[in-house]
Amino acid sequence: MNWKDYISLKSSNKVFFAKETKDGSEFVVLVKKCWNSSTGEAVDDCKIEYILSSLEIQKARHDADMAQSKDKQIMTQSQLKMAHQWSQSCGYCLELKDLIALSIVLVDYCENGYTKELGERLDKVQTYLHEQYRGS
Repeated sequence: MNWKDYISLKSSNKVFFAKETKDGSEFVVLVKKCWNSSTGEAVDDCKIEYILSSLEIQKARHDADMAQSKDKQIMTQSQLKMAHQWSQSCGYCLELKDLIALSIVLVDYCENGYTKELGERLDKVQTYLHEQYRGS
């Protein structure tokens, strides 16, 4: 089944989920109404079983990924704003690509902390910005 079609299929009562227990294990069953394409007569429903515990593990993993993605998005926006404010306070009118490049370095700092390599990157960024925007 194509999952993007699920909402329209559900609203027309052509597909639904049911919870079942078999041999002490819980399953979620996707039931899809089926018809004979030649005659249009209803045939046995198509059933696909999903182990409930497996679905819960997948959901927890997706929830964690979404939370991490959201956190990174917030951090990136925050560092972009900080880079913009810093550039204005230093008298730089940065081009968009330079502003984004600076924010990427700042996000790297937030994620990984200060390292020798990051210090070298910051020195290169500082030198580039000074030469590019102050002409020294």
